[in-house]
Amino acid sequence: MKTSYGLEFNTVTEIDPEWSGYDKKVAECHLANAGVVIVDTEYGQPIDNEHDLEEIYRILEKKKTGHPKNK
Repeated sequence: MKTSYGLEFNTVTEIDPEWSGYDKKVAECHLANAGVVIVDTEYGQPIDNEHDLEEIYRILEKKKTGHPKNK
């Protein structure tokens, strides 16, 4: 998937045991907030940029429900 400004990301359902402690914590937050871990396709790590995540959460919600949440 891709954001409106070109950031490519994938979603996974499990935390990679090879990620750093920080990345594992970020992944835990993703699981709690979105039910999936949002991974940057270029670096293979969970995305921690709030600006990116704001748009990605909207994309995932729209995909899940077929319509966007209120902004």
